[in-house]
Amino acid sequence: MNERTNLSNRDREEGLRLLDNSGAGCIYRCQVWPDVRLKHISPAITAITGFTPEEFYADAKLVCTVIYPEDRAIFNGLAQSAERQITRVVGRCIHKDGTVIRVEVTNTPVYNETGRLVGIEGTVRDITAHKQSDEVLRVSEAKFRSLAENVPVGIFVVDAEGRVTERNRYLVKMFGYDSVPEMEEAPASAHYFNPTDSDRLLDLAKMGMAKNVELRLRRKNGNIFFGSFTAIPQVTQFGKLQFSVIVEDVTERKNTEEKLREAETRVREAQDRTRDG
Repeated sequence: MNERTNLSNRDREEGLRLLDNSGAGCIYRCQVWPDVRLKHISPAITAITGFTPEEFYADAKLVCTVIYPEDRAIFNGLAQSAERQITRVVGRCIHKDGTVIRVEVTNTPVYNETGRLVGIEGTVRDITAHKQSDEVLRVSEAKFRSLAENVPVGIFVVDAEGRVTERNRYLVKMFGYDSVPEMEEAPASAHYFNPTDSDRLLDLAKMGMAKNVELRLRRKNGNIFFGSFTAIPQVTQFGKLQFSVIVEDVTERKNTEEKLREAETRVREAQDRTRDG
């Protein structure tokens, strides 16, 4: 007896009923022996394709018709490879209104008591919105990288654990390095006059308070300069938090401000001497 997927009809019907009510997408069951026919498809198929279960039962060719022509080989391979446990494919289907949608189809082979493959059961999920979001994110990331390499400010990307995953060329030049790999060899804390400022900046970013944060920094040659940091939170396509951090060299401004403060101090001291005299 084959034990891989060998349940009683009563257990199988109960399982399908529970899945139909679970919100797990559309549930289907297809018989492949002794003949091929659709045995069950849940009402959720209407929200996905626009067609009702009754339309699928009435038209044996509808299952093939809704599959995007160029993707039919993908879905045929899923059915033909059931015994090899190929259980998931992603492809395109044509909605009743003519729009193209993306679906994820999974299956499980069903065997009878002699071990013969007699059916396929699985789920159909509409992943169109997810795929569109992935594409928007991919394009956005590509545009971001292009922008990051063509702006006169330093930019780096750091994850929630403090690992720097990307740096633009201007940042590398700002810190006096010749290449990204050379800068990557140094720990992030080495670029700060106060090594703990790296962690402090990340903590401020997580609290949404990392805007125009001014810190003393250290170039490769040891020279000290001032940088202004602004961190922008982002969520990756994998749902992970990261920050795009913009760094502006404000050393010249800080030096100018310091000279102005010194000049103001000298003026006040001169005025005090005049009054005292």
